[in-house]
Amino acid sequence: MATELEILTRAEMYLRKMSLGINPLNDQDVTDSDICKQERICKCLTYVADLLQKQVKRLDYRQKKYSAKPLDASLIDLNSLPVVEGNITLKAVASNINRIIPDGHTTLKWRDINSLLHITGVLSRQLDERDHKIDVLTDYGKSIGFEQNYLTWKNKTNLFTLCPINAQKFIFEHLGELADIANRRQNRVKSIREKYVKNKLI
Repeated sequence: MATELEILTRAEMYLRKMSLGINPLNDQDVTDSDICKQERICKCLTYVADLLQKQVKRLDYRQKKYSAKPLDASLIDLNSLPVVEGNITLKAVASNINRIIPDGHTTLKWRDINSLLHITGVLSRQLDERDHKIDVLTDYGKSIGFEQNYLTWKNKTNLFTLCPINAQKFIFEHLGELADIANRRQNRVKSIREKYVKNKLI
């Protein structure tokens, strides 16, 4: 039985060919009198094919995301880890590590690194003057090179943890713990997804 992704992929292919004046069953050009040759019909077919293409990409991404293998730190070549000059965010550090993680494995999120920094005593959860929870550097975190600054992103100003070279190296030294954190997060996501699908089918 074909999967939803396979059905949508084939439907998108059929509509795309029809929008180009091609019979998808035999790959032959349709006649000039065929309804697919009408401009309005062509535009409608193209529009729907584009929508299906976006849906196919979303489904493909989700399937890869939920079927990812557990991350094994031993698969990461420590000599290939990129150390960047200057202060970079946790998200940038995660992205740099993800570039050398083998395809098909769980990748890192910036929140995984944030969790690691809490576990290792680099960050401490506190309340600001508006009683909002924020992650603040501890004296230990400052001593090993981490920094913080308020940055504006998407019209919001937040306190960001920044990683100079020594801070990046500290994170790299804890890849095993990071992998465990990422795998636990991925397992939670899979569990929630499975429950959602199960309830949807009932």
